[in-house]
Amino acid sequence: MSEELQSLVQIIELYGRGLEGLGKAIRFSAKGAEKGVQIAQVKALQHRMKLHYASEGTHNTMKLSDLEKMTGGRYTILNIPLEDEKELIAFYDRLKKLKVSFSELPDLNLGDGYTQIAYNPDDVESVRLVIDYYKKKFRQEAKEMDLDEYFGTATPGGLEYLDELAAKGYEGRMHEEQLEEIQERIRDKEYLPISINVESLLLREEKDAYLFRITRGRLGEDLSSAIRIKKSDCILLDEGQTVITCLKRDGELWGYALDQRKNINEKEKVKLDITKLEKAFAPVGDDRVKMIGKLKPEYAAIFPSFHGGQEIPEKSSVPDLVPEKTVEKVLSLEKMKERYQSPEYIPVTFDMETQMVAESPNLYIANLPKEQQESKDFVRCICLNKETTSLSDDGKRLLAYLKRSDMSEITELDQDGKELRKYVKKNEEIATECLKHQRGRWNTDSPSLEKRLLQKSVSTPKNKKL
Repeated sequence: MSEELQSLVQIIELYGRGLEGLGKAIRFSAKGAEKGVQIAQVKALQHRMKLHYASEGTHNTMKLSDLEKMTGGRYTILNIPLEDEKELIAFYDRLKKLKVSFSELPDLNLGDGYTQIAYNPDDVESVRLVIDYYKKKFRQEAKEMDLDEYFGTATPGGLEYLDELAAKGYEGRMHEEQLEEIQERIRDKEYLPISINVESLLLREEKDAYLFRITRGRLGEDLSSAIRIKKSDCILLDEGQTVITCLKRDGELWGYALDQRKNINEKEKVKLDITKLEKAFAPVGDDRVKMIGKLKPEYAAIFPSFHGGQEIPEKSSVPDLVPEKTVEKVLSLEKMKERYQSPEYIPVTFDMETQMVAESPNLYIANLPKEQQESKDFVRCICLNKETTSLSDDGKRLLAYLKRSDMSEITELDQDGKELRKYVKKNEEIATECLKHQRGRWNTDSPSLEKRLLQKSVSTPKNKKL
């Protein structure tokens, strides 16, 4: 999962396990609105996160979460005028033949004749080829849509369905990660696996943790003590009667003192000795270790619930849990992603080796393709704001997002790098030229010559300020 997606997940998890925590994130945005945190942006974040967990790759497509890992959280939504399963599978097969990475999104309006997919913006040319192929078969035009438009198609029942899918996906994903972590720990000599009997030792169940009693006889202490075990660090066996967890051998362990009536004094913490705890709780036998190592994620019943248990009343700590700067940083990334999903922006791909000339901290300069009949005595270049661009993972392609209704300044240079003229051109026309170039693979006698001309025209070298 990308760093920005981890931040999105963290915002939810810190406000309490489960999707109900999103409500607190929205309330926090209201408090921080004057400082730049916008409620609408947090609402968009909520929508993205629900889709992240709800889209499970139906009809043999990718999970949206896997697509996000591949693209760093970027995707474009396409509204396809198909809903019949047979027709959809044929459409998907053609996308797969062109190696398009995509995920089918939950249908929020069954019976309307449309299906939505999310695809990798880098594959836009291939997607357009498939759309062109199906144009005559579509009763309506296939169009890109932004996140708000996608959710605008939803019926009340569709939104409820999405919430159910998201909650189920969240729990399932959480259990997968939890199981993998415990399986790694139980094989790691740095951790001590222990078995705790729930019936005899459980003092209290909280939302996210269990408190277990450690008898004073086992520790050789004057008073009994208690240890808190996070639910995320354990699994339940024996129909919920045994908790298995792993304790870090070289880490500091703290518990709570118990009075004579076995009441927990949370103000009085006591340091626990890991070597004594090894004797206090039952060891985990080899058979159990092997069984846990073979468990599959679908066995969700072995995990404790993160929604049950005793709630501890406390004041909201939302502003303290997630720093405002963290939220603002995530939201700024979300604002950039709006370009990827909005039909107002046209994606245009540039080859970093043959078309990129120079860059500064804020700009890229790239050369534009020419028609075959145009003179080779001059070249054209365009300045691209880095805020509207995205570099592919392999660093070979630059994806720029040009606003459809705007125009860009073009500079023409002669063979000596001298500026001939400057003029503006519609972004739609620029995108069309680039698309034709990408499809035809730009046939030129000496592309390196054009690159040298452009480099000569730039007053400062690559990676320095322009």
